[in-house]
Amino acid sequence: MIRMISLLKYLVDTNACIRYLTGRSVLLRDKIIVTPISQISVCSIVKAEMYYGSMNSQIPQKSLKEQNEFLINFNLCRLMTMPL
Repeated sequence: MIRMISLLKYLVDTNACIRYLTGRSVLLRDKIIVTPISQISVCSIVKAEMYYGSMNSQIPQKSLKEQNEFLINFNLCRLMTMPL
């Protein structure tokens, strides 16, 4: 049996990622900085939305670079399908 030592505390959504990257929320930035990375996760859908936004931005290469540098730090929460 595998035991998790630190449990996931935060699942960051697309809007939070955008606010962090654009510097629009000092409170959010400070919270992310003081929270252990092991307690923060980003859903695969959020990564896809961020990628889509970067590819449609005015400077896609710059946007993708910043996004990847930010998202690489967090656990990826994959969605699972459940039988009906």
